[in-house]
Amino acid sequence: MIPWRVYITNGDGSWIKIENTYTPDHSWRGNAFRVSDYVSPTDQVQLKFIASDSTMTNFDLSGQSLVEAGVDDLFIWDLAPVGLDEISPDKALSIYPNPADEKLVMQILSSVSKAATVQIVNALGEIVFNEPIDTDQKQFILPVKNLEDGFYALNFITDRGTVRKKFLVQH
Repeated sequence: MIPWRVYITNGDGSWIKIENTYTPDHSWRGNAFRVSDYVSPTDQVQLKFIASDSTMTNFDLSGQSLVEAGVDDLFIWDLAPVGLDEISPDKALSIYPNPADEKLVMQILSSVSKAATVQIVNALGEIVFNEPIDTDQKQFILPVKNLEDGFYALNFITDRGTVRKKFLVQH
């Protein structure tokens, strides 16, 4: 039996056990917990992950073997936001038509700073369009007739963050 343990602290020196399991899981799975259910949220929250082998005293090396574990895509969602308010991609702007042929219409749906930049990035990560805009105007026509067929990303960059929308050019 191999125990997997997860602990949390808010920086006060005490570690609280969140998870303790002996059940092996050979696939990636999601797991969520609310920080405030275990500790008072601070800017010093830390997690500790321990994967260890069980000990069997009647075997060589106490029965221990090589142990492997992994953690991926870790999000802490109970702390207050840090820095500037982010803009929600779904509520900030819309683009149409998708797929686009000659033009792409970008419509700003929420209030943002007056100055912004619009970029179009191709599938190779190359910026093929980059232009500052004045957001007092809420609708923009972006030319795409000279772009190759394929997938692109529109980056709408403001002082509150970047919204990325994907679209297809199909002539």
